[in-house]
Amino acid sequence: YIYSMIGLIFTLFMLGLTFGALAIQKLAKQGRLNFKGLVLVQLLQVIFIFFLIALVWAFSETSPADVGVMIFLLLSITISGVLGGMEFALANHLFLKKRTTLKAGTGYSIDLFGASLSSILASAILIPLLGIPATLSMVLLINLVCFCALLISLKTL
Repeated sequence: YIYSMIGLIFTLFMLGLTFGALAIQKLAKQGRLNFKGLVLVQLLQVIFIFFLIALVWAFSETSPADVGVMIFLLLSITISGVLGGMEFALANHLFLKKRTTLKAGTGYSIDLFGASLSSILASAILIPLLGIPATLSMVLLINLVCFCALLISLKTL
């Protein structure tokens, strides 16, 4: 059961990544990608994480059916994949548009480093010590800081 759920989780996340990247690819072909889009995707990330925290607190106060929790988890994983795919594809597209001397793998290697570091920190340190709600709150704070930095950068462009 555990292995089939892990397979389903990875599949839904990767499917979400694919749909997110394809959406950005379609916008790129139409020439509709800009820095405002990146700020908007980051805002959607913040809203989504805030929504996750609210639902985790709501679920801790009630005892929803196992099916409801499973649907919530699988849908959350898929949505996070979509948002991640959109953000990576959009940021990489904008980065390479400005920095033509760097290779296409630069954005990917930065993404892999960040994913590795955050996976280790979250799974080995933060979740065991602080729990899921506090870890999600830290992720929300980091995303809010990123959103504010992007918003400030947008105003200086």
